[in-house]
Amino acid sequence: MTPILPFDVLAKNYGAEIVRFRGLSTISMVCKVDRAVDIGFTSRRQSLLALVFRSPPRFEIAQGVFVYGPGATSASEFISADDSLRVALSLLLSSFRCSVEWSGNVVSVRVSSGVVDADATGGHRFLSNLALIAERLNAIGKKPMAIDRRREGYGPVLIRKITLTASFVAPLIVLLGVRYWVRRG
Repeated sequence: MTPILPFDVLAKNYGAEIVRFRGLSTISMVCKVDRAVDIGFTSRRQSLLALVFRSPPRFEIAQGVFVYGPGATSASEFISADDSLRVALSLLLSSFRCSVEWSGNVVSVRVSSGVVDADATGGHRFLSNLALIAERLNAIGKKPMAIDRRREGYGPVLIRKITLTASFVAPLIVLLGVRYWVRRG
């Protein structure tokens, strides 16, 4: 029987990079694409609140697999035609409860720490599917895709940047407002 390698060693063998912060692990693989891509894959349907706040529309590419972000309309056509990519995305999203992001030349997965190497294969199944996704998205990235930010909204990277900026600026505004009212007072 082959010994199971530690997850970090196994990830390095697959060419993956792992960044851990508290309970979150971000596992990334290189996907050589020359264009600016910001597309996310999720297993969650669009909520009713999303209609109020005009979040990016989600397109279903497989049973329980949704894609969103600029370029998602044309990318979903190519992804829907690739059975192995759809199966790999479905397996990652359903088995590991994670989110997959394709931004520029990197495919990254955000997952809770300990979930990936807790399966019976020690993370081999997770990494092999992530490598397959990166390889297939690399091939799809070379095809012509139309990007319409006005209709397709924002991708996961831009949404995260906006959220981080807002979470930094909002307390400053509240602090300055309180300080103003106290001095005025």
